[in-house]
Amino acid sequence: MGEEIVVGGVEEVVKRLVSLGIDEIRLLHGVKEEVEKLQTILTHIQLVLQDADKKQVGDESVSLWLQNLKEAALDAEDILVEFTFDGLRRQVLAKTKVLNFFPCFTTLSLNLKTAHSIQNISMRLEDIDKRKGSFHFNIDNTGGENVISNVAARETSSLVDELDVVGRETEKVKMVDMLINGFRGSSCSTSATTLSIVTILGLAGLGKMTLAQLVFNDDSVKEHFGSMMMMMWVCVS
Repeated sequence: MGEEIVVGGVEEVVKRLVSLGIDEIRLLHGVKEEVEKLQTILTHIQLVLQDADKKQVGDESVSLWLQNLKEAALDAEDILVEFTFDGLRRQVLAKTKVLNFFPCFTTLSLNLKTAHSIQNISMRLEDIDKRKGSFHFNIDNTGGENVISNVAARETSSLVDELDVVGRETEKVKMVDMLINGFRGSSCSTSATTLSIVTILGLAGLGKMTLAQLVFNDDSVKEHFGSMMMMMWVCVS
């Protein structure tokens, strides 16, 4: 049972990386080529994960291969999330003209550092991809089609079944507090003339929309904003 959980974790993180949408890749300006190469390697590996799930039972070498894959994929995800967050932060600073105080070489340095990190992970994944040949996994040719269908744009709503959501209470409480009480300890003004934006950052499949739905439907949020007719759920695709 424990080994099956490892494979499940691998499939989810690989699917998130392979399924990066156009908008998410656009935020990875400066390392796009490295990310696309990483996606290509993961797509090849993804085709054998179903068979690996079966063959790992009783085969420790397959379990170790899957564990190595999971670690590399998670490392890649961490790097991309951090880089994407920095890109969004710089967009906000640029609009407020704060970015002018930062030397331009900082962005270039970050791009080079991130590209180098992704290249190192791609080398790890290439080695993992080569090693899969020794296990003679069967290839699932429908894997790529499933990914494409999952990436398709979808319309969302504010409706959510809170009974199906586990492990999001802490994040929800923090966001509700930000929206209602402002950003404590920051220089941001909470006056009526200031527009504040709270972003939920993460790769596909991490539960960003679910968290937004939980916050939107929170009773204290409805009481605070709903009474002023300031609540609306907007889906942009």
